[in-house]
Parts: sequence; C-alpha cells; structure tokens
Amino acid sequence: MKSLIVSVALIALSTAVGVLAQETPTSSAKVRAVNVYGAVEKPGRIALPQDRSLTVAEVISIAGGPAQRADMKRVKVTRKNARGEVITTQINVSAVANTRNRAATHVVESGDTVFVPERQG
Repeated sequence: MKSLIVSVALIALSTAVGVLAQETPTSSAKVRAVNVYGAVEKPGRIALPQDRSLTVAEVISIAGGPAQRADMKRVKVTRKNARGEVITTQINVSAVANTRNRAATHVVESGDTVFVPERQG
C-alpha cells in the first residue's frame, strides 16, 4: 500500500513538472512585469500585457486593490532611466483616478516597482 501511494505521488509530481516545463518561457522570451508591494491586498509581480500599457491605478487594482490603510496620495513608482539611474516618482493616484484623461495618468513600464504606503497616524 505504501509503495502504491509513493508511486501515485511520483506520477503526480512528474506530471506537474512536465506541465510547468511546457509553461515556462524560453530564455529568449522576455517577460514584461512590474512589482507591486506595500499596502495592497496581493503584493507581488504583475505581468504586463503585450498589447497595451497599464497605469499605476490598474496594476494596483490587479494586485487586489489598495488595503484599508493605503495612502493612495503618496504612491511611489521607481524605475531605472536610460543611464541606469534609479528615479522615484510620487503619484497622487486618488487625484489621477478622478480624471477621464488616460494621458494624464502614469503608465508603468516593465521593471518598475510600485509601492503603496500606509496612511500616517
């Protein structure tokens, strides 16, 4: 009985590894993504779609939305510029979210880090 359980477990594991191998992008494929962390419900890496850009508000939404104590007036976006310098921009996402002009919103780029701080006090 014990060997049967081990055999079933090994079959399940090898199947899972095979599926993962099929889904893993090749080294030539570049995955476009941003990191979102801080006061969001599901912090982590967010894959960017190939066919369109996303705004800071959209990636925060994909990360489960802001947590209850999130300070959406002081969201920070960090990225490297063409010279390799790290640039951090503070964005009032609450104010931007109230505009209908998508051009006025901050679009994220692959490699960006979005940090949502908690409200003070």
